[in-house]
Amino acid sequence: MRILLLTHGLPRPLTDGYNLRIEHYVRRLAQRHEVHLVSLDVGELPPDAEQLFASVKTVPVRQPPSASNPLQRLRWAFSVDQVYDCDPAVHETVRAVAEQVRPDVVWISGWVMLGYAEAVAGIPILGDVIDEGAEEARVIHSQAVGLRDKLVTRKRWYMLRAFERHFFPKAKLICLVSDADRDFVQRDVPGLNLRVVHNGVDPDHFRPLGEQPLHPSLVFEGTMAHVPNAEGIVHFRRTTWPQVREAFPEASLTICGRDPLPEVQALDREDGIEVTGFVDDVRPYVDRASAFISPLIGGAGIKNKVLQAWAMAKAVIATPLSSGGLDCRPGENIVVAEPGASFGRAVIEVLGDDALRQRLGEGGRRTVLDRYSWDAKTLELEACLEEAAGS
Repeated sequence: MRILLLTHGLPRPLTDGYNLRIEHYVRRLAQRHEVHLVSLDVGELPPDAEQLFASVKTVPVRQPPSASNPLQRLRWAFSVDQVYDCDPAVHETVRAVAEQVRPDVVWISGWVMLGYAEAVAGIPILGDVIDEGAEEARVIHSQAVGLRDKLVTRKRWYMLRAFERHFFPKAKLICLVSDADRDFVQRDVPGLNLRVVHNGVDPDHFRPLGEQPLHPSLVFEGTMAHVPNAEGIVHFRRTTWPQVREAFPEASLTICGRDPLPEVQALDREDGIEVTGFVDDVRPYVDRASAFISPLIGGAGIKNKVLQAWAMAKAVIATPLSSGGLDCRPGENIVVAEPGASFGRAVIEVLGDDALRQRLGEGGRRTVLDRYSWDAKTLELEACLEEAAGS
């Protein structure tokens, strides 16, 4: 197949989960198909990445134009075309590349580039939207405090639902990374052709490194500028960490990830907590912890951080939101607990039971090898591309 891939950024650096996902898929798809890339970005890919593509075309992200009068501002504020900036230059570039390449299928990754679906009208589209966004916006709205926040979050929720209903049907097939996200889309936009392809993990890269864990210790990793990550770990610190420290006064917690928000950075050096910020490699931090926690209370999609911890044979304690869409078998490869006191009791149980930690770690590693390798996930995405293309 000739595949035209549209992304909202070049797939670098690989510390970003979105980029890592594209990298693994393209590296495998390029062995069997001709993949062309159009991306919102400047600069170039490194040679080893560029050679995966038959062609690469980038378009700089423009400064969104400002409305010239109040009426235009109001119109733009409630236009689905303005949920993400719709740049005529990008539209023309996508159209020209599609005309030159004549792809069998257009693979649109993420939400941002769906706004350019009209540029490839007549060519089958796989809308690889990854996460469903309107339900997360609804939850944020339900938690809003104050009239202004309620109005702002209500509008955001309304506009994301409108975006889904307008642009998702332009794709022949919509692909998501979790069953829950699929169910939300199915409810809000009935009649779509939906598929679920969970994210994967590289079990050769993420594997036990053989370090002796510093016991008792916990680790949490992820981009700390991502609001659900920040909210989850701050909530854990406030509601659960004192309970864990009472049971294990010497326990430590490492919060590992780039760009920590101020509320996360403020936790550094508090009661055995270390906030590392950006690190070149998260694996040593995960490897030397007794267990991995994922205490998320908001967000969507499938959690790469849990897959990586599983691949490294770490015992994982997660909230239901953190484990949604994964092949979770409580007591075998994970312990699932509600946020707050229940989560604290689960952490204390895992830290206090060597055999349980070993069983959970072995079960998680086995789950990754059986179901979540990138080779297996690429075959699933490839089947979606072929179905969309009509092959």
